[in-house]
Amino acid sequence: MSKKIKLGDYNRLRIVKKVDFGLYLDGGDEGEILLPSRYVPEDAGIGDELDVFIYLDQEERLIATTETPLAKVGDFAYLEVKWVNEYGA
Repeated sequence: MSKKIKLGDYNRLRIVKKVDFGLYLDGGDEGEILLPSRYVPEDAGIGDELDVFIYLDQEERLIATTETPLAKVGDFAYLEVKWVNEYGA
């Protein structure tokens, strides 16, 4: 049975590979998903499962984080605008 990734939400994923810049997690049909090293728990090892938030980076790649987001898909949140450009805020 393959696991369906919930983009913009938390997922429990298994660590499958360790690299210099982080860990790769088993994303099922989506392939391996990077958890950058700055978000890796100290005691994490191959085969462990982690609760991670999945989002798309600027290049539309799936990325994992252990940080808590300000809002998830479908949520409303009060956020401060940092800058405005021709594309929006």
